[in-house]
Amino acid sequence: MHKKVLVTLVVLLAVGFSLILAGVTNAFSTGIVGFSGKTGSICSVCHSGGQVPVVALSGPAAVTPGQVVNYTLTITSSNPISQTAAGLNVATSDGILQSLGPDTQTLNNEITHTGPKPNDANGVASFTFAWTAPDTLGMVMMYAAGNSVNQNGANTGDAPNSTTKQIWVAAPTDVTFTELTGVPGRSPWLLLGTAAGAGLFAFFLLRRRARPGGFTR
Repeated sequence: MHKKVLVTLVVLLAVGFSLILAGVTNAFSTGIVGFSGKTGSICSVCHSGGQVPVVALSGPAAVTPGQVVNYTLTITSSNPISQTAAGLNVATSDGILQSLGPDTQTLNNEITHTGPKPNDANGVASFTFAWTAPDTLGMVMMYAAGNSVNQNGANTGDAPNSTTKQIWVAAPTDVTFTELTGVPGRSPWLLLGTAAGAGLFAFFLLRRRARPGGFTR
């Protein structure tokens, strides 16, 4: 009698745990934050068993204070026959993130999906969002995790990957032009000043041919 009661309790607990786990998994399908890699954790905490996708962040590497710019996270499935959709989580060390479409949402100043986004014909799911740069000059880190999923309603057969991007916030600087003195019989150079971008300095040289009486462009 006691054994039957014990077995019944074990079965009920197992069923209850399965229902709770299924509910949590389904909740994640509509978005989750805190797993961008910013704190060291990505979606592999819960999802496993699939093939790791290729994830990439595209967007400006240098901005000015307060500038609003768009970034895109692409998640390329390594097993597009099975892992047919993807989700994401993006966070930054500073600035403000903003959703741009129905496939994403902003939660706790992080970007996440509203539901698994189906891959295109190339096995790619792309998410575009906006970011407002802070007023403070310096480097900002963007953290992004993409999860390639098979949409089986569980956390099996899925796999995530992550990436980061350095974004420099720098004050705009005017470009100045200085022409160097030519050397007889040799080609002079035109130094196109210095352009400050992202706290770095770039120098551009444009060669001009010499001719009697002046220079040709």
